[in-house]
Amino acid sequence: QEGLDPFLMGLRIVTGTAMLDGGRRVVMLNGAQLLELVLESEDGSWRPAAEDEAAPSAAVGRKVLVIEDSDLTRSMLTAELRDAGWTVVEAADGEIGLERFAESTPDVVLTDLEMPRVGGLDVVRRIRGGSTAADVPIVILTTVDDDETKQAAAEVGTDAYLTKSSFMAAELLDLMERLLAGRRESEA
Repeated sequence: QEGLDPFLMGLRIVTGTAMLDGGRRVVMLNGAQLLELVLESEDGSWRPAAEDEAAPSAAVGRKVLVIEDSDLTRSMLTAELRDAGWTVVEAADGEIGLERFAESTPDVVLTDLEMPRVGGLDVVRRIRGGSTAADVPIVILTTVDDDETKQAAAEVGTDAYLTKSSFMAAELLDLMERLLAGRRESEA
C-alpha cells in the first residue's frame, strides 16, 4: 500500500492506494465508512440515482479541460466534474492540453503545475498569449504550496490557485461557476 495522493486526502471513504501485480494503481475504500454512508441514506440501501431524480446542474453543456499527468488524480477529477454535469476533455500533460485547447475551446481550464514536456505555467502563458479565447478562466490545482510559485502563477494570468492537499470538489465547482459568472459580466 502506498500513501495517499494529496488530492485524495480528506475524502471520506478513501483510505489509500495500492499497486496491483500488473502495475495498475487502484484506490482502496474503507468498508466501514462505506457502510455508514449506506445506513445514512433515506431507506438504508444503496442504489444509483435515477435520471429523473438527479438535480439539474448549472454546468450542463459547459466544457472543462483537465490537464493532469497523474492518471489517478485526473480520473478522480474527471469523475467529480462529470457527476456535476460538466463535459470533460482530458489531457495527460501540458502539450496535449494545448492541442485539446486548440481543437475545441473549453469554458474553463483546470491544470496541474508540474508536468512533463509543458508545465502548467507555460500552459497558462501560451493560452493567455494566444489570439483566440485568451480570456478563458484558468485554475491551477497542484501540490506546490509556496508564495513564490503562487505569485508566478498570478503574473502569467492564472485566475485561481488551489492546492491538492486542501482540495474540496464542492469548492472547485463553486469557484468554476464564479469564474464563469465573472467572465459573462465582463463580456456584457
